[in-house]
Amino acid sequence: PSSRTNFASESTTVCMSLPLQPVTTDLPWSAEEKTEKVQKEEKEEKEDKQEEEAKEGEEGQEEGQEEEPSKEVRAAHRKAFSDAVAIIQTEVDALIAGSPGQAFVALTSLRNEFEDWEEGMIDGPMPSMATPEQLRQQFLYVLVDKASWRAVRDYMRHVEQIEDGHMGGGTSMSYKFFALFRKGLAAVRSALRSGSNSRALAELIALTKAMKDDDQWWGDTDVPEEAVSITKALGGLWSTVLDTDVAKPHLATIRAWLGHVKREWEGEAASHLGQPVRFKFDAASLPTETPEKTVASKRAVPAAIAPKAKAAKITFTKSDAVEAWTHRLDGDLAHRQSSAVQLRCEGGGKKRAIVVSGAYPLKAVGFALAEAFGVAVDSFDPHPNKGKAPPPPRVVLHNLPRRS
Repeated sequence: PSSRTNFASESTTVCMSLPLQPVTTDLPWSAEEKTEKVQKEEKEEKEDKQEEEAKEGEEGQEEGQEEEPSKEVRAAHRKAFSDAVAIIQTEVDALIAGSPGQAFVALTSLRNEFEDWEEGMIDGPMPSMATPEQLRQQFLYVLVDKASWRAVRDYMRHVEQIEDGHMGGGTSMSYKFFALFRKGLAAVRSALRSGSNSRALAELIALTKAMKDDDQWWGDTDVPEEAVSITKALGGLWSTVLDTDVAKPHLATIRAWLGHVKREWEGEAASHLGQPVRFKFDAASLPTETPEKTVASKRAVPAAIAPKAKAAKITFTKSDAVEAWTHRLDGDLAHRQSSAVQLRCEGGGKKRAIVVSGAYPLKAVGFALAEAFGVAVDSFDPHPNKGKAPPPPRVVLHNLPRRS
C-alpha cells in the first residue's frame, strides 16, 4: 500500500491500492451448464409452439373446407338445383294445363338447402346435391276452384301495404294486422253460412299463407291475447272446412302444411308471446281415441281443507270523461308515435330521467322504469314483448273529473 499526504490543504486525501481477490459463490450449476439448460428449454418451447401452430393450421384448414366450398362445388350445387327446379316446373305446367277449372296454389316454396347451409341457416355437414325427388318432398301445393281463388282477398298484398304505409313504430302495427285477419275469419264464416265450401277453403288458404309468411303480427305486439284468439279461431274454421267434401282430395297435403304452421305457432310464437297458443285444425270427423272416464265417488270435503271461493271479479264502468280523454289525441297519434318522450321520475330516494318512444305501451314503459330503478325481475330488453316484465305498474290519471 502507498499513501500521499498534501500538507498545503486543509483536507487530507489518502490513496490506497489493494490487491484484487477472486470471489467465489456456491451456485447449483456452472455457467456452461446454465447455458445448456436455457438452450434446451428454449428449444422445447419452440417445438411446442410449432406443434401447436401446425395443429391449429390443420383445424383451420378442415373448418375452411367445410365452411368455404370451392367455386366448382358451388357451381355444381347451383346447377343441380336449377335442373331439379326445371323438372318440377315442367310437371307443374302439365298439371295446370290438365286442370282448366282449377287454380294452382303453392303452399310452400322450393328452397336451395346448400345456400341455406352457406348462410348459416342450416347446421351440420354440407347438404347433398338437390334432386327432383328431394324438391317434391318439400314442395306442397293444392288445386282449388279457380273462380273462388280469384274472388278471395289478397291478404299478402294487404299485409305488405300495412307495412309500407304504417307511420310510427312500436307495436301499433299489429292492431292493423289483427283487423285484417278478423275480416278474413268473417269472410270464411260467411262463405260457410252460404254453403260455398270452395270459397271458404280458398279464403282459409290465402289467409293462413299470409299469417305464416309474415310473423310481425305475433313478433311485435303488446296484445298477445289477440294473437292467441285469432289462431284459435283460425284452427276451428280449418277443422270445419277439412270436414267438407271439397277438402277431401287434398286432405293429406293440407294437414302436412298445417302441421308446419302448428309447430311454429305453438312453439316459437307461443314462447315469444309468453302465452300458450292453440292451433287445432283436425277435421271433426277424423277418428280420435278418447280414454274412458272413471267417475270417482263423491265424498264430503272437510271445511278446513276446502278451497277458498274465488273472489268476485272487479269490473269498471267507462265514463264519458274517461272515454273522451282516451281518444282526445287520435288525430295526432301518428306524430306522437314517431316522437320521443322524456320522463323524469323519483322514488326510493333515487331520481332518474329516461327517454322512451312515443309508441311505447304502458307495459314497456313500466319495464324501462323498473330497469332504471334497479328493480327489474329479468334482463332488460328494449323490445316491449321480450323478457319477463315486472308486475304491471299502477297508472293514475290526474286532472280528471272526480267521478272518473
